[in-house]
Amino acid sequence: MVLQFNTLICSSFFGLGVTASYGLTLQLFTLLIAVCGTAYQTLQPEINQSCLHHDNETTIKLISFGSLFNWIIYLVGFLIIIFFGPKVIDLLNVEVELLHTNLILFMGLYLFLENNHSMFASYITGQNKIPFVKASLFSGFFVVLLSMFSVYFTSYGLLGLMISQALVQLCYNNWKWPYDIVVKYQLSFNII
Repeated sequence: MVLQFNTLICSSFFGLGVTASYGLTLQLFTLLIAVCGTAYQTLQPEINQSCLHHDNETTIKLISFGSLFNWIIYLVGFLIIIFFGPKVIDLLNVEVELLHTNLILFMGLYLFLENNHSMFASYITGQNKIPFVKASLFSGFFVVLLSMFSVYFTSYGLLGLMISQALVQLCYNNWKWPYDIVVKYQLSFNII
């Protein structure tokens, strides 16, 4: 939801052209994240069942496979967006361009971290716990606050919005939920 709020801020402060490029690039990454998430979403019922039965060996294998699949697909998709995204947009005669490569790289990095912590948060729900609600609400509030500060008091422009998102999430959510699962299951991400 915060990403959509940043789109509103972008359109209010940077114009429709920048917003269109931001929105198009964001949509490509949103599609990529949806594709990446298919494995762990498909495995979620099995993970829930193995957690319910305290079958840590199965849980570890499922989480490891889902995570590795997610990361590999994201990396491949990220490279496709970087190297072929602008060419495909040109071939389709779309009037909107993707963001500059540096901004795509930064967006891809912080959205990878968002995707990663969301994936691990979903693994936590397999334990029938949802400890991340408060953290999500606080993070959302501070992303909006920092984004507004950025547009009013800095000259970073669109990069400032993205830095706001990345910085706030790095402070807690990006590391907390993956860390909790890695420690709980002593994961080494072996799928064999």
